[in-house]
Amino acid sequence: FPLLPYEAQDRVAVALGLPAFDDFEPPAAPAAAPASDLPFQLERPEDFDEQEREWQSLVGERLHHREPPPPPLPRASPVRADHAADWPELASLDAWSRQSAPQRMAVAEALARALGPGHRVQERAGTQQLPRVRAEGLELDWVAVPGGEFEMGLSDAEAQVLQERLRAASPDSAGYVQHLLTLCRPLRRVRVRPFLCAQTPLREPHGARLKVKGDPGNPHGVLRVDGDAALALAQRTGLRLLGEAEWEWIARAAGTRAWLSGDEEPAAWAAATVATPLAALEHPLGILGLGWGEWVDDGAHPSYAGAPADSRSWEPMSELALSRSGALAVWPWQSGGELLLAHVAVREPCDHDARHALFLAQDLPTRGP
Repeated sequence: FPLLPYEAQDRVAVALGLPAFDDFEPPAAPAAAPASDLPFQLERPEDFDEQEREWQSLVGERLHHREPPPPPLPRASPVRADHAADWPELASLDAWSRQSAPQRMAVAEALARALGPGHRVQERAGTQQLPRVRAEGLELDWVAVPGGEFEMGLSDAEAQVLQERLRAASPDSAGYVQHLLTLCRPLRRVRVRPFLCAQTPLREPHGARLKVKGDPGNPHGVLRVDGDAALALAQRTGLRLLGEAEWEWIARAAGTRAWLSGDEEPAAWAAATVATPLAALEHPLGILGLGWGEWVDDGAHPSYAGAPADSRSWEPMSELALSRSGALAVWPWQSGGELLLAHVAVREPCDHDARHALFLAQDLPTRGP
């Protein structure tokens, strides 16, 4: 700043909301700061005087001052179209299990029709044989995830198992579980409405089609993008991200497990998963690729106190600030503490410029004839 011509200095001062030098009135009795205390090195002509020093110091301080970024503004929750009543077969896994093979095919065909042109029925997904429909335009498969109720968060029993496993893997892990007992409590019962989830996170071919640049850097080619890119993509496609309760409902396989690895030892699961093609992986609900660290649409709350009792996103912000899991993204584990990322209750507040995977989602459509 001191090396600029005087006219340019005046323009900078005015742009910063300060007076030009000729309009500057110094305080009545200022204590002139020595040059060594100024935020810049002064190189001025011999006629440089104390008033000019004070003015340049004022402008320099404003020029170099950085206000902390304002907190992100709340973002209106995406309008959730509740058409669950149109799909009684998907009200719960029990309701789905009672459907005959022809009835299941009829549901899948009705879903493809309701989603509109460019959608066709695929083979059913997962061990639960859920409806799966291909969206030709996105080259993405939608899985109809049934609704239900489950306990969301870290239970006492899960905390004890997690503590024991962490103690065996890393002697310095005692604080991890204590932190989670704050972040993932109080335990709450959540009612999940049935919804559509992409069968896989967005991958390199999707990025090329949707003109989204990401950082794959993993054997499955899963795109990891910052929060701004994730929100922009959802808005551009007219879709949304998974809510936190929806993510945990899938990760828990509808409330039947506490680890992404199921009954398998987590480290063995991680090693096998990164070495297996994504399409060859298995999941009870047919959702493949959890564990690379996924964005969710909820705000970053320090606990579950005050959280809704249903699966709607909880106070989503204008910037994404929360991710789930990430056990595969840090494989091979180094300290052993990374094991906790394979537990389905783990949640991690993060900056919107962090890079995570994303699963697209949408509500069930109105059921036509």
